[in-house]
Amino acid sequence: MALIMFSGLCALTVYSEFFSLFAKVGLSARILMLLADIAFLFFKRNNIRYILESAGKSFSWWKILWAALSCIIVLPLASSYIINSDTYLYHAQCIRWIEEYGVVIGIGNLHSRIAFNSSFLCLQALFSFREIAGQSMHSVNGFVAWLMLTYAGTSVKAWKHKKIYISDGLRLSVLFFLNAVSSEFSSPGTDLMAHCLTFYIFIEWISGLEEESDQTDTQALLSILSVYALTLKLSAALLILFAIIPAIRLIKEKQWSKFFSAIIAGLAILLPFCWRNVIISGYLIYPMEQLDLFSFDWKMPEWICRYERQRTKAWAEGIFGKEDLSAPVSVWFPFWKNEQRTTLLQILCADAVICLSGLVITLSRGFRKNDWRFFPVCAIMTANLLYWFLSAPHIRFGRPALLIPLFFFIGITASRIHLKKLPVISVVLMCLLMCYPVSGLLISARAEERHFIRSVDYEIFDMTEYPLGDFIIYIPSEGAFNGYYEFPAVLNLDTAEQIELRGTSLADGFRVSEKLEKTEVG
Repeated sequence: MALIMFSGLCALTVYSEFFSLFAKVGLSARILMLLADIAFLFFKRNNIRYILESAGKSFSWWKILWAALSCIIVLPLASSYIINSDTYLYHAQCIRWIEEYGVVIGIGNLHSRIAFNSSFLCLQALFSFREIAGQSMHSVNGFVAWLMLTYAGTSVKAWKHKKIYISDGLRLSVLFFLNAVSSEFSSPGTDLMAHCLTFYIFIEWISGLEEESDQTDTQALLSILSVYALTLKLSAALLILFAIIPAIRLIKEKQWSKFFSAIIAGLAILLPFCWRNVIISGYLIYPMEQLDLFSFDWKMPEWICRYERQRTKAWAEGIFGKEDLSAPVSVWFPFWKNEQRTTLLQILCADAVICLSGLVITLSRGFRKNDWRFFPVCAIMTANLLYWFLSAPHIRFGRPALLIPLFFFIGITASRIHLKKLPVISVVLMCLLMCYPVSGLLISARAEERHFIRSVDYEIFDMTEYPLGDFIIYIPSEGAFNGYYEFPAVLNLDTAEQIELRGTSLADGFRVSEKLEKTEVG
């Protein structure tokens, strides 16, 4: 069922992205979505009936109770106050632009952070229900958190087989992850959904390997979701390596229709994402200035792309404002190490040992027994950890990369225990291991005033007006937060002085003024 839910979220995200290319994502987009849903329910009613009947066969009251408990935990957290600073830096502004205009040419010149263009913000705009709620709601992350919490608890194999599996260890990691990021449920931040999808893909992939049955179709769907994860957050880019395995298998088996269907689905996901990138920043993928394929008048200057990319990396490395932004590992590592908690460093060391051991063991098993099932998983897990550490090693970006190897090892260890009373011990052990993160979520949900009916509205900041042509834009009077209501807003006065309108309205877009284009910036 979770696979259907994530596939549906993927389809809705692609829909909202395509819609934003031609119109604002507002009431008309929601009405069209509703009509499409009704048509889908009618024409696919037999398929839906079959799915519901299959789900009914595995129905149990304890799963309903767990889903209800998950809702009770998540709902107050998802409707609470926003503490994610990036939401007030650019998430809220980006959502407002999507609601008001869809996509605007060169908007990255107005606000460089908006150019990062996560597809998640289009999905959030689609479900903001501004016309109905009287405010722009921001509850999608809360829904995803509820979905993952429900999935992690109800899909544990130990409940049915009375034995802990490797994938059960990873399901446990989801609870610890959600406990750590519970304050993010209320924000339309772009990290949480990408991270949840990362956990889900690893869990389902390994769960399929444990069943030792033909998983080609499921793996193909997971590969499509890995492409979707990339559009949510570039930090999930290496998940696309999962697509290699089913692709090779489909080619070997000459299942060309499934192979090309998967390729078309992947391209359909990437097309609106890349299209929006080009319109917003002038680059195929921002902030990768190396992919300089176009020469539009609204293209963001190369130095801004490079600066944003290096700035994000330097901030994650702990050297922003201390050393050169492009410092090598030997320079930034001591700064980074000094800023990390001992627990994180211990987990990282453990992960390094686990990944290296996993590669050696699975590689050896492949050559000795011709069993290569787990080698790709260990390779991608290792690559994911290295990619995080070398690109932007901040805990905010790296929780899946850090937790997955650790709980993969815990799952392996627990699955290898052989005792006479193992069935009972396994179930009891899983319950005990789940107590800590679930109790942490319960405590968080009760920690302060919560709003169950609707999300707490976006905060309003003190802004200064600045004329741009015949329009007024807003600049933060202090700091860089601009929020949702003062619209359109820029980061600072320097940005406001460096841009100009491409036409006579905001919908015509923005470009860098000639003065800045001629300025050399190191």
